[in-house]
Amino acid sequence: MYKFYGCYKWTNELAKTVSKETGLPISFALSVNKTVSKIGTGESKPKGNIEIPEGMVKPFLNPLSGLPRYKMK
Repeated sequence: MYKFYGCYKWTNELAKTVSKETGLPISFALSVNKTVSKIGTGESKPKGNIEIPEGMVKPFLNPLSGLPRYKMK
């Protein structure tokens, strides 16, 4: 079973509640570590959300490096 099952749904609900109560836009990203999540949050702004599973980290980060795209087998 997926390690973080339900985390994306819970985070999305929390972001909606905070946005509704404060009127501020909320962006978030969930991933395998803080660094990838931080980059994902920046990519999903404004008022967006993204989930980057473990197998998609390299394809997600490669366009940011300027190197040729990583192809998954």
